[in-house]
Amino acid sequence: MAILLYGVGGIIIVAHFIMGIQTGSLTAFLAVNATGFAKALIFFALGKILINQEDIRADLRIVENNQRPVNVSHALNTCNHCHKKYDSALVSCPYCGYRE
Repeated sequence: MAILLYGVGGIIIVAHFIMGIQTGSLTAFLAVNATGFAKALIFFALGKILINQEDIRADLRIVENNQRPVNVSHALNTCNHCHKKYDSALVSCPYCGYRE
């Protein structure tokens, strides 16, 4: 997809260059080419953003594959206020908010 965006940007530059030559005026040539470069710059920037996103996704996959699953089993506490069971790693009861 990024290559397509780069290609469209290149086509825009070439098309505006040709249109600028056809105008027959130096100021019109410069104006048309400046417009073409501005439009192409948007497509080049979008292509670069897509490449960066693909690199980030690849890095995230590497990190996810290198992480080892952690098996942590927490004991359960019983709340003295509402008598529901909750994870002992918690400071207070998630159901009623009671702190022991």
